[in-house]
Amino acid sequence: MKKNVEFKSWHGVLLLAILFVAIVLGIVQMVNQDVTSPDASFQRRGEQVEQLTQASCESAGGQWEACGSACRGEEAENPEVVCMELCQEYCYCREDHQCPVDHNCVEKIEEIGICEVEF
Repeated sequence: MKKNVEFKSWHGVLLLAILFVAIVLGIVQMVNQDVTSPDASFQRRGEQVEQLTQASCESAGGQWEACGSACRGEEAENPEVVCMELCQEYCYCREDHQCPVDHNCVEKIEEIGICEVEF
């Protein structure tokens, strides 16, 4: 006695959709953990360099911007460059001494630059 199992096409589509959403959510969660980890730092020539924070920026004399433009320098002035609309954290400066240790004032536009680690 053989029982026929009826497979409906929407079952497969639903299964694939659920699997896709689970994978995407897992990736987003991993990326979010990496970006928001409080002890985030990175390597520069074999040494550990602390990530720029609002506290380190302001204590050095810079001005913190929590949601600046992702386009800087030549990109911002070129009308042919498409710039994504997303927030980028910056520490604005006029001179290197307004940046935290291991950071320099670079990419100046009208005498205002941003603090970045130069490799």
